[in-house]
Amino acid sequence: MKTRFLKIRPLMVLIVVASAMWTAHAFAQVTDLSAELQTSLQARGSDAAQHALAEATERAVKAGASDEMARSLVDHIDEHALPMATVAAWLENTARLGEEGLPLNTVLSFYVQGVAKGYSPDRIEPVVITVEHRLREAAALVDAMGPTSNVEARRKVIDDVAWVLGLEGVSKEDVSRPITLAREENKPVEELHSPVLTSEPLVPSGLPRKSRSESATRP
Repeated sequence: MKTRFLKIRPLMVLIVVASAMWTAHAFAQVTDLSAELQTSLQARGSDAAQHALAEATERAVKAGASDEMARSLVDHIDEHALPMATVAAWLENTARLGEEGLPLNTVLSFYVQGVAKGYSPDRIEPVVITVEHRLREAAALVDAMGPTSNVEARRKVIDDVAWVLGLEGVSKEDVSRPITLAREENKPVEELHSPVLTSEPLVPSGLPRKSRSESATRP
């Protein structure tokens, strides 16, 4: 029995050492994250799940995700309420949106807000799907004006248009009207901001002007 134990123990030690080296190597590749976010990631779960989470987080941050919001999600990981795999999937989704040129932090903020308010993933995800749909609608309207080399300006305008699309009583046609006028006047995308958008559609619709904080969609 003693001999068998002695044979197994070196193998177990080798596995532990190899696992530690693998984890250290995985996080050594995560170079775009803050020290605080890397620390949060290193404190999470099994090696395989931890590595998947680290890769998803790095991809999201590279695509333009807020380091602070990503860390907030990671810090809320809970085996039962918010599994690591769910957070990894959310960060992967955030990364994909960013890689498509969409306002990924708008979506990430809905994940963070929902978690902070204690909502379950099955309540947060339908809201995010709605927000994503609205962002894609807005992107189609904005891109109809023509291409722009300013990625961040395009994202800002898409975010503004999506917000207006989400206002009660405002139709897609209402929103497209000022965009069409701007296109006919050869205005660049960068000049199409929320004041231009809100002044046109809200008055004909009989809606009071509201701030973003008053009109924001809630998870």
